[in-house]
Amino acid sequence: MVTVCFSDPREIGQLRSAHDGHLGFCLFHPAEGENPIRCMRVGTEAVIEDYTQTNTGGLRVKLRGGRRFRTQHTRSLHAGQLVAQVDWLAEESLTQVPLDYAVIVQLVARYMEKAQADYPRYRPQDCEDASFVSFRLAELLPMETVEKQILLELEDPLQRLKLLAVILPRFQAE
Repeated sequence: MVTVCFSDPREIGQLRSAHDGHLGFCLFHPAEGENPIRCMRVGTEAVIEDYTQTNTGGLRVKLRGGRRFRTQHTRSLHAGQLVAQVDWLAEESLTQVPLDYAVIVQLVARYMEKAQADYPRYRPQDCEDASFVSFRLAELLPMETVEKQILLELEDPLQRLKLLAVILPRFQAE
């Protein structure tokens, strides 16, 4: 769950065009050559949970991540908006978390207990699934966007956990 403020008229227009409150988000970064914007290959559906108007006329939107997608083709609209044709990625199959990652499971479970209001569909047994645990930890750690993108693109939850186990010590208090 994340709250984002939108103030650019193009962004607000994009929110208005959301189908049933569902948007797809993908990171963009400068690229060399004729195309000034290149889209990351994997993005996430964002479901609008709630919104309020700000004092400056923008929108504060509460979003929940949903399905992942792979971008196929992109095109730029006249207003500078980039739209993409996507293929939805299949949900990862349930994979038991290996005992080697018990500390990570405890960390995520403790967080989920405190943040349960933001995750109304959470059940304690979700922390037995490697996909759930790895995505929640990737969501929670204050990593660089590029690192989060690498984790999002991994299709093997055990590989994602393995990488997170390497990254996690950077965030331990000294």
